[in-house]
Amino acid sequence: PVTIAGHATYKSFGIRNLDITQFTGYGPAFRLPLSTNSLGNPQRDISYNIDYIYRSTASNLSRRGNLKVIVDVDASTSLHTPIVQLSDDYEFAGSDSNEVKATALDFRAKLLLANGSYYTGSVGTTPYSLVIEYTNSLSGDSGKLLYSYTVSF
Repeated sequence: PVTIAGHATYKSFGIRNLDITQFTGYGPAFRLPLSTNSLGNPQRDISYNIDYIYRSTASNLSRRGNLKVIVDVDASTSLHTPIVQLSDDYEFAGSDSNEVKATALDFRAKLLLANGSYYTGSVGTTPYSLVIEYTNSLSGDSGKLLYSYTVSF
């Protein structure tokens, strides 16, 4: 692990590859860390800029996009709850007259406790990581999600 004090920006090395299939509900795609202090306790805010390309091998389509995720852990004081926001800006290529295929792939961000369970905002609990989850409602679809990210904290 690398220890960094103060504010920094980090770019992931290489491109990660993930198999995506049709999936009802949301399931984990990948996990990302939150910023911590020298004792390993989450603190401050962190933002991720995730560039991705989804190439369907079953439905002859592709989608290129950018997920922007920001987490404010310091909001988790006794008066506030941590805040996580995700936005997805994408371009779609393929036959899709009803815009069903373009929107079949959806992402969300959730905070996790140290044991990997969802952070629910219970008093005395603190999120330690972030999971990006996906759902793919396109019947019979499968493909590859290629992604890289830049993080600022």
